[in-house]
Amino acid sequence: KALARLGAVLTTKDLTELNRLVDKDRKDPEDVAYDWAAEHGIKK
Repeated sequence: KALARLGAVLTTKDLTELNRLVDKDRKDPEDVAYDWAAEHGIKK
């Protein structure tokens, strides 16, 4: 269920941006993922 919901809203563009934030901007992956999920209304 959770992966299906994620797949319905996570785009390639989003994934590219998330990777950039982690790789180039050196942001914490957990923080990046949490912020993205919060912005898109995805909760645990």
